[in-house]
Amino acid sequence: MKITNTILIDDDPILRFSIKKMITDNIKETLFTSFACGYDALDYIKSIHLHDSTRILILLDVHMPLLNGWGFLKEFKEKMKGMEHKFSIHMISSTKELGEKKELLAHKLVNSFISKPITMKELNKLFV
Repeated sequence: MKITNTILIDDDPILRFSIKKMITDNIKETLFTSFACGYDALDYIKSIHLHDSTRILILLDVHMPLLNGWGFLKEFKEKMKGMEHKFSIHMISSTKELGEKKELLAHKLVNSFISKPITMKELNKLFV
């Protein structure tokens, strides 16, 4: 499925800038939006008009203040019930904790885990 929108949720402004640059310079077919806070991202996601062809890629940081990745997944599941198939959620983190990675990958909404720093090669795999 072709990705129509890409949403990055991470509290690190440098990471948001670098991923935005990589995606907007190399992948022209997607609308890119980023948020420092999961609550703001959820508000945005609820406002998107989901058409049959809409496919949204979410890059979600695990460790953030206010609403971490786990909290986001819980809120997302409640608010987007029945629309989950339109989204591909990929967790991003610099954690080296194997147990946490396994737990994230076992979550029904999570498609993959990407370790930081993120490369263009890893991003390209998500758009194939």
